[in-house]
Amino acid sequence: MLFGLLSKKAPSIAPKITVPVHIVLYGATKVIPFCQKWHYLYWVFFCFVVEAVIYLICIKVCPRKEDWEMPDAKVMDMTPWKTGKLWAVVAAAVIIVMYIVCSPLVLGA
Repeated sequence: MLFGLLSKKAPSIAPKITVPVHIVLYGATKVIPFCQKWHYLYWVFFCFVVEAVIYLICIKVCPRKEDWEMPDAKVMDMTPWKTGKLWAVVAAAVIIVMYIVCSPLVLGA
């Protein structure tokens, strides 16, 4: 779904193909004994790569005729914050500090 959010040319057929493919691929990893040897996150990443390729093929083969634009419902004010970038950096710094504190380097040891 990431490509659907990030690409203005993603056709509506792409998620109709990728969702069933994801279900079948991930379901196969639960049934096939060979696949059960690996951690499920490896299979989720593999599914992501396959789905990204499917999206790219769909965008190249049958792109949207018009670029998709998010309609503005005029429900709320969407002007950017004056200090938005500062708070984004602060939030990222807090997350990094929390990760370090809870990592094996400090408390997780």
